[in-house]
Amino acid sequence: MVVNSTIFYDNEATAGTGGGLWSAVAGTLAYNNFFGNLPGDANVGLGTNVVLANPQLVGAFTLTQTSAAIDTADPTLLSDPLLAQDIRTIPRPDGGPANANGAVSPYISDIGAYEYIKLYGCALQLPTEQRTIQAGQRTTYTIQLANIGGSTDFGPTGFRDQITVRLDSSTQGWATLIGGPEQTFDLDWQSAIVTLLKLTFGAVAAMFLMM
Repeated sequence: MVVNSTIFYDNEATAGTGGGLWSAVAGTLAYNNFFGNLPGDANVGLGTNVVLANPQLVGAFTLTQTSAAIDTADPTLLSDPLLAQDIRTIPRPDGGPANANGAVSPYISDIGAYEYIKLYGCALQLPTEQRTIQAGQRTTYTIQLANIGGSTDFGPTGFRDQITVRLDSSTQGWATLIGGPEQTFDLDWQSAIVTLLKLTFGAVAAMFLMM
């Protein structure tokens, strides 16, 4: 018996042990996710690289963004073309083009029948108000940066992402990004942060600003 990269969740047996998995023979278990099984997870042991956290299954047993099953499957499985897609024919890993031209992807797939599709996208929300700035004055704009993920045929999806904001140039030296000219943020999907852009105008400058 070989059991690999499988989820055993919320199963219950009326007697004996192994509510998640019961077998009369020993086997090889690896990279499986056991959680919430009664009276126990398996009568033949849990094997290697086991995950014991909640897989957070929803709907038709798909994974949520914070599922412990994401990126914890056996990495060697992707070398088998029959296992390089999930039950919906979504490519593993991450829903992207994996194993192109016979090369094994460096990323790890997810435990279970469904791959969590990772799409990345960010949105920059700039202020819309108009301002008149006199010579020698300063003004500060609040800019919001959001991790918006993306959308698939199965609905919206996203994942934690690292997003960098850079002040590309300021030829007159008027603009300053508070916190430094380049800043990196770790943002969960559907979360946002606020950064500040300060403008300082010279003694002979006056400007009408509209962003």
